[in-house]
Amino acid sequence: MRSALLAAFLAVAACAAPGAPSSDRPSPAGSLQARPSRVSIAIGAEIDTLATKFEGGNTFASEFHFMTNSPLAIRNAQGIASPLLAAELPSQDVGTWIVRPDGSMRTTWKIKPNAVWHDGQPVTSRDFAFALRVYLDERVPVRDREPEQWMDRIEPIDDGSFVILWKRPYPWANELISRQLEALPEHRMGGVYETADPEAFFHHSFW
Repeated sequence: MRSALLAAFLAVAACAAPGAPSSDRPSPAGSLQARPSRVSIAIGAEIDTLATKFEGGNTFASEFHFMTNSPLAIRNAQGIASPLLAAELPSQDVGTWIVRPDGSMRTTWKIKPNAVWHDGQPVTSRDFAFALRVYLDERVPVRDREPEQWMDRIEPIDDGSFVILWKRPYPWANELISRQLEALPEHRMGGVYETADPEAFFHHSFW
């Protein structure tokens, strides 16, 4: 499973590093020259899956997750969150994060319009609704169900935005980072989930 972040990473990796030989640098305007389009990375253990929630915790996953999965938000070294796959973070100030007296909540998310999967298909609200179904399915052995276990459901508004309805308060509801409700490609794996048994879905070659 790969996302727009992988494409961005490869694009950066393809650029020549400072100090590289002149033959590796972009050619003068008007001339064509082959440029690197792939990067090889060594990981310290056998990778069993690229699906963040399906990973068992022993494959140096933190070394490659951000190259294969784009969470809605990311925190910097100071712990401050900013949008990554999301266009903006939900906020109580603008009404996109609502806390009700009974403790339930709703957060509204908008996906960046240029977010695509590895096959060029756009990332949509259906991918997040599908992901929540999978992550809450007790038959699927996901790594953990936090914070998904505190979500009631996802209601798509349109292809590019959706609402998460929460059953209880969650202080970081506007900072869904790596391993938290990461989208799954409904257009590729939705049919497999509906027709295959959970074990076959979990071990599908796509991951």
